[in-house]
Amino acid sequence: TLYANFTANTYSLTIKLGTGVSKVTYQVAGGTATAVTAETTITVAYSQTVKLTSAFSTGYEFSSFTSSGTIGASSSNAYTFTYNVTNALTITANAKKEVYKVAVHSYTVPYNSTTGTISTTGGTVSGADDSVTYGDSHTVTASQATGYTFKGWFEASDCSGTAKSTSVSYTFTMKDVGTSGTTYNLYAKFTRNAYS
Repeated sequence: TLYANFTANTYSLTIKLGTGVSKVTYQVAGGTATAVTAETTITVAYSQTVKLTSAFSTGYEFSSFTSSGTIGASSSNAYTFTYNVTNALTITANAKKEVYKVAVHSYTVPYNSTTGTISTTGGTVSGADDSVTYGDSHTVTASQATGYTFKGWFEASDCSGTAKSTSVSYTFTMKDVGTSGTTYNLYAKFTRNAYS
């Protein structure tokens, strides 16, 4: 009796990390999940499943997986595909910078008081924006009303703590404040002047 023995061919799968991707975790045929932080080449047998999941640096989020071939591309993270081509592949995990909203508010403190309210009585503000990208510069501006003094820009809604800036025109670098679409709030504090 003669038996024909067939084994699945194996191919090289190269995993690349694009800008902003901190690691990619791969899992072949339900085996051990392995995380890599740099370009890595693994061996995959024909018809095996491959699962890819990417993680990101501060200020970045998932964009896509792109492929050098006809399989392996995806617009979803935590992506599983079947290796059903007969050639080597390169798959790149891509990230994009997060985009946030900036909201500005006027906080007015009445005369002879330590607390105030959200009000434009003491002055006005500008610089609100629904699309500020992580790492970009952005400027907000305050303009005090007659009889009031600008005291600074604050992150706290009650203008407590240390001012981020005491300049009426405040330019800052957009930091990571969460997922894309999260609002970063800044409050301009105005106090009423006292006269003799």
